[in-house]
Amino acid sequence: MRRGVSCFLGLMLLIDTAQAQEDETARRFGTLPGVSQASLSPDGQKLAFIAPGKGQANDLFIVGIGEDAAPLRILRASGDPETLQWCGWASDARLICQVAGRQEYGGQVYGYTTLVGVDAVGGNTRVLGKQRGSDAT
Repeated sequence: MRRGVSCFLGLMLLIDTAQAQEDETARRFGTLPGVSQASLSPDGQKLAFIAPGKGQANDLFIVGIGEDAAPLRILRASGDPETLQWCGWASDARLICQVAGRQEYGGQVYGYTTLVGVDAVGGNTRVLGKQRGSDAT
């Protein structure tokens, strides 16, 4: 009888541990990476990085390399339907970013990419080009 109780308690402990691991995996499965892409400015004084925002959104931040520098969000993609794919420096004052998304056209859903330019201090956002269709990357 004691052996049966010991086996039962051991089995319950094993089940609780497995359940905790499944809960942790499920929690982590839906999370976005902390930083998905980073780029150093040509003068080496600023870092641009893409980080997750609220929900499926992601944001472009700029931070100075010096001490006590705080990141400044300069661009946001909602995540539905568009996301920031990458950003790189065109100059010390301007970045180019690729935005990807999806759009329905004629009953079909197509992926697209768009290049946008944005000032390193935020603002002056301009669409630079679009690539739309089923083969857009």
